[in-house]
Amino acid sequence: MDVDWRSADRWIMGEAWVSSRIQSHIDMLCDDIGVRWGGSDGERLAAEYAAGQFEDVGLADPRIEEFEIET
Repeated sequence: MDVDWRSADRWIMGEAWVSSRIQSHIDMLCDDIGVRWGGSDGERLAAEYAAGQFEDVGLADPRIEEFEIET
């Protein structure tokens, strides 16, 4: 498959700067969910939101994996 990377890059970057979805993600993460310290309810809500967005656009099997971290 031949890809015109210059056009693809312009389309992706243009979408990133002008798409209304970007602002809605920022609003959700910053205004609605708010503080997302590690281990907090906000962190969990943000992870669930991201996984839901991945699912909505058709990514296969988005999931949240737990892990331990020493702090």
